[in-house]
Amino acid sequence: MFDSGLIIIILIVVTGLFCLAIAVGVLRKIARGEIDVSVNTALVALLVVALLVPLGLNFSAHLLFGRMNHSSTDETIEAAEHAEHSEHSEHSDSESHYH
Repeated sequence: MFDSGLIIIILIVVTGLFCLAIAVGVLRKIARGEIDVSVNTALVALLVVALLVPLGLNFSAHLLFGRMNHSSTDETIEAAEHAEHSEHSEHSDSESHYH
């Protein structure tokens, strides 16, 4: 029905957009003064974001690369199996002519 790699990619994108929407909402409330944040808390939050964003990008890049690499490997294996199958069918046809 659906390809599992496509579902994983869609799930990653939706999760990323959801986290972005939450972050923007919190930053707007901080800018309006609705949420009082100390400097230390802001620095810790900035450090967490600075560490988690590259980690998330790296993780999603590895998933996408693995999915792309896996699909090309599958195509290569299918092509090899198809060539092997056609080679066997040619041999069996030629053998039937000799016998």
